Amino acid sequence: MPDKIHPHRTEIVQARRKRQAERAMQMLGDHIQISLRERLGEFGVWNRSGAMHCKTSTAPDSQAGGI
Repeated sequence: MPDKIHPHRTEIVQARRKRQAERAMQMLGDHIQISLRERLGEFGVWNRSGAMHCKTSTAPDSQAGGI
């Protein structure tokens, strides 16, 4: 992931140094959206794996009189 983030940030800084405000803003917006999608994807994987763990660990025990 850092390999993807670093070039984006470098390009944003370079655009600002060249006083290309519109380009820098567009690139920053793109960077934020890409990062958001990646974080949401990671959260989804984490959330699903946690939910699966909870379902298997909280199942009623048939020998203990559970349903």
